[in-house]
Amino acid sequence: MADLSAFRNRWFVVKIGGELAMDVARLSRTVGVAVKAFLDAGIKVCVVHGGGPQATELAKKLGLETKQVAGQRVTDEATLEVMKMTLAGQVSVNVASALRLAGVPALCTTGVSAGLVDASRRPPVQVAGLDTPVDYGLVGDIAAVNVTLLETLSERGVVVALGSLAGDVHGRVFN
Repeated sequence: MADLSAFRNRWFVVKIGGELAMDVARLSRTVGVAVKAFLDAGIKVCVVHGGGPQATELAKKLGLETKQVAGQRVTDEATLEVMKMTLAGQVSVNVASALRLAGVPALCTTGVSAGLVDASRRPPVQVAGLDTPVDYGLVGDIAAVNVTLLETLSERGVVVALGSLAGDVHGRVFN
């Protein structure tokens, strides 16, 4: 791996797609090994993961239709429940397992936990090629990140891995 010393004490955010998170061994060999190298070089790491394929599969098993516009999931109440089960459950456990296999101490949760990531509901947006703005439903845009908590955990050698859910001070959860 390249010399990473120039990045010591800097933050790297590593995004893992749901496709990769389906294969624990491969995830460990690729992302896990890279995250371990970053830690060994003194780089602070936060992992963010998705779970689109797993959510689509679960929704199908539950008889729910998955709706996407311009590659983004439209999230109604039922879809949000699927996302919670998928991101905070199946995918989170896979990511934790893969990182552990690579020797990375990780705390896998979501942005909702301890107010790690605050979000607000995304307003309807204009999408190229469509006449009317699209309301993605319970999809959020990041408003703030609790960097102090991430720093505290990082100082103790813990990598935080977040499923892509966030919340607000009113207890609402957003995909």
